[in-house]
Amino acid sequence: MLKNKLLSSIRKYGLSRTIQKIIFLTIKNIKITLAMFFSPIVIYFFPKYINFLELSIPLIQKLPNYENRLIRRSNVLEDFDFCKIDPIQQFDEVNLIMRGESLDLNIVDKTLPTFFLNATEGQSFPNFHDRWLATGDDNVLRTYLGQFDNDGWKGYRIKEKDEKIFFVYTNIFMLEIDPKRKNWSSIYEDEDNLKDILASRVTNKLTNEFTSAIVFHKSGIPHIRLGSGIAVLIALMNCSTKVNVHGWDQYIKTKVPKTTYCQIKLLWPMRSFTFFATCIVNWIYAYRILNEQSDSVNIEGRIKEIKNIDWIPDKAFHVLYKK
Repeated sequence: MLKNKLLSSIRKYGLSRTIQKIIFLTIKNIKITLAMFFSPIVIYFFPKYINFLELSIPLIQKLPNYENRLIRRSNVLEDFDFCKIDPIQQFDEVNLIMRGESLDLNIVDKTLPTFFLNATEGQSFPNFHDRWLATGDDNVLRTYLGQFDNDGWKGYRIKEKDEKIFFVYTNIFMLEIDPKRKNWSSIYEDEDNLKDILASRVTNKLTNEFTSAIVFHKSGIPHIRLGSGIAVLIALMNCSTKVNVHGWDQYIKTKVPKTTYCQIKLLWPMRSFTFFATCIVNWIYAYRILNEQSDSVNIEGRIKEIKNIDWIPDKAFHVLYKK
């Protein structure tokens, strides 16, 4: 099979390009192997340098360096700037449905406004009175709107007539407008113009068929790995008195082990630093919400099992915070 793939690549790209691809993939594989091997050591003994596990020049910085890290405040929401671009009501209570294997729709209050994260074609939402399709990914948004035709995104849901769309713009979109953040106060004030500017970046044709908000992580890193889940959750925490999160597993497939080494291995659901960065950022915010803001956010899912892991505040917090 490997021989057939090699011959196919040579026919398609030529010998020189194929050799370049092999060298690139080999180096990438070595880097990931080293990062996975050393991550328990770095996290436990040198937590301030977790971002260096990327093992590359930070052309696309996925975790903050020391200069970009924040001072930890008492409220998670203080890590973010939030702005409503479209009018959206202030809710008393909402549901956020994630896609973890632990999801049990039988325990969800279907009378509440319910936001389905990165909803797929196969998902069924019977008896939900107020359905929203939510995402922070522009590819998924275009699929919701029926504007994306790439085979890789066909599995996501196209909006039905009685469904609404909620899209959250994150760091990369705002930094495209004003990379040095010098004029943000005036940008935020002109909401109509802001919507037009941002919508042109995420849709193939301008449309008013979705409601949007901005969640900007104050580290100022364009590619910080929040994931759609954190972005939408932070937005809803700003728009609702209470949020019920269901199915938040963060790729955890089994019961969380007791040893630090095995727990850290869960941060690598795939051989990818992108997934590692997303997981560690999600673990940090899940830990904080579970321990600090459980009165306003109720979480159901396997991520609940990290609530009492003591190395998260002692070690992992260094990823985002100076102190």
